[in-house]
Amino acid sequence: MKEIKIEECPYCGAKDFTTGHQYAQGCVYPELWGLRLGSPIEHTICKECGSIVHSRVIKLEKFK
Repeated sequence: MKEIKIEECPYCGAKDFTTGHQYAQGCVYPELWGLRLGSPIEHTICKECGSIVHSRVIKLEKFK
């Protein structure tokens, strides 16, 4: 998977970020998920303003 590099927060211009994970009821599911489980989501969060500047599913194989 290609790494996405965030240089600057598009909302406040800060350059310091952290990563957060969303699990359980916050998981995202494929459109026709049936009995398959969804995937947790990883967020890149600006430490200055708290904005989520990027999100991605961790288990991309669930959507292929």
